[in-house]
Amino acid sequence: MLRTSLGILTAIAFTGTQAVAQFPGEEDIDVSASAAYAAITTTPLGAFPSSVTARMIGLQPTGVTLRGQFGHMDEEGPISRRVVGFGADIPLGRGSIGLKAGLLDVACDESELNDLGVEFDCKGIIMAGANWGQALLNNSLNADGTTSIVLGLDATLGYGTGDVLNARFDDGSSFEISVTSVSASVGLPLALAAKSGRATVVPHLAPRLAYGRQNGKTSATGDSFFEDEDSTESGTRFMLGGGVDVFFSKVGVNIGFQKAFIKDGKTLIGVGLSYGLR
Repeated sequence: MLRTSLGILTAIAFTGTQAVAQFPGEEDIDVSASAAYAAITTTPLGAFPSSVTARMIGLQPTGVTLRGQFGHMDEEGPISRRVVGFGADIPLGRGSIGLKAGLLDVACDESELNDLGVEFDCKGIIMAGANWGQALLNNSLNADGTTSIVLGLDATLGYGTGDVLNARFDDGSSFEISVTSVSASVGLPLALAAKSGRATVVPHLAPRLAYGRQNGKTSATGDSFFEDEDSTESGTRFMLGGGVDVFFSKVGVNIGFQKAFIKDGKTLIGVGLSYGLR
C-alpha cells in the first residue's frame, strides 16, 4: 500500500502519462488533463509565481530589467517542490519580451521516507522559457493619473527536462521517473496600478488558457507496480495567477501565486525581485 500511494503521488505530480493508469483503481484518471497539468507545472509557466512587468502598467524602462524568482509548492505526503530562476525583460515596441531559466528541485523528507522503509533520491528539472506581453488597455481612474486599470495580453512558451526521482524499497524493488515537458499559453492579466510617492503598487489577476505536452519515462525493477514505459500525452488546462507587485525607481518586488486547475491540484506560492538597468 505504501509503495502504491507513493507511486500514484509522484506519477500524478510529475508525469501525466499512462504511468498513472498502471495503478489499480486509477484507470479512470484523465490522462490528457494530468499530462497538461504535469507539463505546465514543470515549465516556467506554472513553476513560478505570477507577476507583471513595469512596461505593461505604463512605466517605461528604457533598458533591460533583470529578474529573480523563488517558488514553493507542497505536494501531499513527504514530497514538495521548490524552484529558483533568473531572467530578463527586454523592451520591444509597446511591450516586452521576457527570457527565463530556472531549476525545479524535487524536495523529499528523507527522514520520514527512511522511517517507512523507502530510500528516495530526489532530483530536479532544468527549465527555460520566453514570453511576450503588452498592455491592450490602460485607463486612468482619477484626474491626476495616479491610479489606472490595465488589461494586458501575455503569451508564453516553456520547456523543462530532467530526472525527477529514484525510489528504492527494502525488498530491492525500485522505480525511476524522468520527464520532458513543453508548454504554451495565452493570458489576459488585469491589474490596478496605484502610484504613491516613489512607489507604484500593482495588485493583479491573470486568467490563462494553457497547453502542455509531456514525455514521461518510467523504469522499474521488482514488485514496484510500475512497468517500463516511454509515452507522450498532451492536453489543455485553465490557469489563474495573481499577486502584488511594488515598483520603485529601479527596483521591483513581487509576491504571487500560480495555479493550474485539476482535481487535487496544488497552488504555487512565490516571491520575486527585479532591477532595471537604465
